[in-house]
Amino acid sequence: DATPKDAPAPPAEEPPRALRFGGDLGVVSLPRLVSVDLLVRYKDFAGGLAFEYLPPGIVKFGDKTTLSWMQLAAQARYFVWKPIFVGALVGYQYSRADSEKFGSEIDYLSQGLFVGLRAGVLFTLKNGLALGGDLGVTVPIAPSLSQKPEDVDDSNARKAARTFGEFVMPEVSLFRVGFFRP
Repeated sequence: DATPKDAPAPPAEEPPRALRFGGDLGVVSLPRLVSVDLLVRYKDFAGGLAFEYLPPGIVKFGDKTTLSWMQLAAQARYFVWKPIFVGALVGYQYSRADSEKFGSEIDYLSQGLFVGLRAGVLFTLKNGLALGGDLGVTVPIAPSLSQKPEDVDDSNARKAARTFGEFVMPEVSLFRVGFFRP
């Protein structure tokens, strides 16, 4: 042995924190434009909030029909292998289609509970930077559809509100970036 017996032991590395706080932002997310996750991670489990939003005016169905869409959910993730996770969400969603017909503004509102499933990857580097992506599906539970005013109808706006508020919708975040406290 080439080391002297009186040599000091090398300093021990600090163990990684078991509880990590952080979040990520879906930079390329469809069909919603804004996708934010706030999470608390403990070993292979993570839980927190998910917020997804499609602002009005970005998606148009015809000349005078626009759509907005929002979801707020509680979520849980399990990391099957270090970067790969599966997860579930439960929350509330709201879609609104605005249109104009015969000089009247028409609003169709679809709202209700939903459940969702996600699978993806989330690499967290030692400095806390997180990179990843995911695929998922949103399943509405007993959504309701309302219309204002009730005496004017626009089938294009009604279809948009029903499609995004009442039917199973796939979702994808091709690229997520975030930070978890190391």
